[in-house]
Amino acid sequence: VLGLNMVDLLKESGDVIDTKELSKQLGVEVVEVSALRNKNIDTLVKTAIKAGQEGTPAEGVKCFTPEVEEALGKLAPATLSRWYSIKVFERDANAIAPLNLSAEKTAELEKIIAAVEQSRDDDAESIITSDRYEWIAGVMAACVKKAPKKLSTSEKIDRVVTNRILGLPIFVIVM
Repeated sequence: VLGLNMVDLLKESGDVIDTKELSKQLGVEVVEVSALRNKNIDTLVKTAIKAGQEGTPAEGVKCFTPEVEEALGKLAPATLSRWYSIKVFERDANAIAPLNLSAEKTAELEKIIAAVEQSRDDDAESIITSDRYEWIAGVMAACVKKAPKKLSTSEKIDRVVTNRILGLPIFVIVM
């Protein structure tokens, strides 16, 4: 369950987040809350309890390109979580250390990672990062509707004073 906080402030600015689409994109229930105004906190808690009682964990999202997703599937056996396969792909030594991988297994995994790096002409950590940000940009584009930008008083005055037609006459009058 995802508690989407500060939605009230977002709405005041005129922006809107499509929570149904966000829920679909993330694969989890999304509840709009305002911790500041104590709104929908009880709904969030009830939804989280209900999800916990169902006992079915969220599958997680596939936010990487098909090539990377395929490599991640090869990296971690079924006994390991997706998180570990991503950490192995990134070559995160601190996360990988508890796995106690043999030199043979490490070499095998390194071949899989190197093939993707060769194909994408980038290092593994950058590949993961760029795929994540591309996915995030897609979710944002699908779920966030920005309000038209409002002009400040200064910007309104500038529009009149620097106008192609009115600018010179205004300048002459002021002078």
